[in-house]
Amino acid sequence: MKIKTKIFGEIEIADDRIISFPSGIIGFPELTEFALLHDEDSGSGAMHWMQSLQEPAFAMPGKRFCNFTTERGDKLDYYLIYPAGFDPSPRYPVLLTQYSGPGSQQVADRWGGDWETEKDYMHFSRP
Repeated sequence: MKIKTKIFGEIEIADDRIISFPSGIIGFPELTEFALLHDEDSGSGAMHWMQSLQEPAFAMPGKRFCNFTTERGDKLDYYLIYPAGFDPSPRYPVLLTQYSGPGSQQVADRWGGDWETEKDYMHFSRP
């Protein structure tokens, strides 16, 4: 099946990549069918997306979970959220969000979710 998307343009979707939510998803009950995409379909290979089949402009990014080991030997987990249309060739500013454990405080002069893919920066955070 061919679909038109805002981020990926017109792409071919295999039937096994279509996910149905008969009641829609929270906040978007009218959106019931999605395609699970990976950015490698567009050449960048960075992350997963859930693209609405009903609304070309609606695509939700997934988080890329990673880890690294410190010089002391501690393994630290983190995730990355890439900007829409991510191109791995340029350098990007990075927004770092610290997680300090249950009950820790963060102050932000904004309302919102945890992904800012319309911006031209990457989001890095510990899960």
